[in-house]
Amino acid sequence: MNSRNSEGSHASVPEENRSTKISRTSLPRSNGGQPHVVVIGAGMAGLMSAHTALRRAPDSRVTIVEPRPDHMLQAALPLCAVGQLSETKITRPTQSLVPRKAVLLRNSVVEVDPVRKSIMLAGGEKLSYDILIPASGIHPDYTQIDGLADAMREDNSLSSVYEPKTLGRIRAMLDRPVSGNYVFVRPNAMFKCAGAIFKIANLIDSILRAKKTRRDVHIKIYLGNSVLFPVPDYQARLEGILKSNGIEVFCNRDLIRVNHARRAFVFANRDTGGTEEIEYAMGHVVPPMKPSPWLEENPLAAKEGFRGFVPANQYGQHPQYPSVWPNGDTIAEPPIFKTGAAVHFRTRPLIDNVLRYLQDKELREEYRGTTGCMVPSGIGKAMLVLFDKTNKPRYPWLRWAGLWSANKPTWLMFKYGLPAFYWRAIVRGIV
Repeated sequence: MNSRNSEGSHASVPEENRSTKISRTSLPRSNGGQPHVVVIGAGMAGLMSAHTALRRAPDSRVTIVEPRPDHMLQAALPLCAVGQLSETKITRPTQSLVPRKAVLLRNSVVEVDPVRKSIMLAGGEKLSYDILIPASGIHPDYTQIDGLADAMREDNSLSSVYEPKTLGRIRAMLDRPVSGNYVFVRPNAMFKCAGAIFKIANLIDSILRAKKTRRDVHIKIYLGNSVLFPVPDYQARLEGILKSNGIEVFCNRDLIRVNHARRAFVFANRDTGGTEEIEYAMGHVVPPMKPSPWLEENPLAAKEGFRGFVPANQYGQHPQYPSVWPNGDTIAEPPIFKTGAAVHFRTRPLIDNVLRYLQDKELREEYRGTTGCMVPSGIGKAMLVLFDKTNKPRYPWLRWAGLWSANKPTWLMFKYGLPAFYWRAIVRGIV
């Protein structure tokens, strides 16, 4: 049975057909006109979806809803934080990245009615859609931890690469380092990119060593979960890098309070059942995160598991509302899949299945859950991390090429190749 014709049912996919691609096509008309694809969000997932849809089906109508005027290359924020890249290198006006045939609405979504296939925008305007691609991302929620919101606002020694306006605090600290504990925290909550905390910690360690001030600093990482990294093959290498850099790691520590007047973090120790406090001279927090406000109590959102995010089946389609195809951080899945790499590998198969759905063709399971990132060991070297949903490394030949370990080519790709390639090709859905 084709998933287009039945709520929550999906096509059976022969194994031999899963790698088949479809070419540019003319889509069937919807309600007498061109199919209307509405993309919520103009982050990487939203823009890649829009570009890929128009490249695959040039006659489709695409509307993007996004309130923010600028688009930021989030993967490069750690480099920006330590002065390796300027903010102008990682920021572009959103309009300059929108496909020529698409319409950008600078507005916010208030509500989505998946039964009527309608969207309410701020101000009362309404949109109808044939295909909806929710890609509105994930957002810091400092209120989930006692005292964190006030601390982020008032304490100049506290920062986060997820909060671009605090990056200047990191650069100021590196210009005039102070001695003490430099504490990096990732709570046991929803967040994006499991490697981000290690990127910024290793980069700061490297810069302090270059300034010959590292011996006065104790770098500590506190993780809310029980393991450093979920992929054993990469965890061993990451542990080796952190040990070589003299960075201490403490697992099973949930951040429950920030006392910014005393510059102290308070953790629940899940190993002992007690609490512990550590003062910081410099603090960096990966904040708990949540989906966009419009998803609160929306029928599209998952009611259990990754609550508030939009579920998708193995074809990328919402299990209950088949005209809905979420992409990016909006999808209800673990933090390790909330990366730019996951968006890159997911988008083309997703849009191919959208077109198959519109043409009443069988859907195909082509996305293998590939995700990853580039993790610097310091200034000048980085390791390439790519794995799938079974926590097994992808492309084993990368190991024999030396890219699983910290190396200079991956660093050059991270610092120079990624920004150039991102603006010219990746975000435009060319590769």
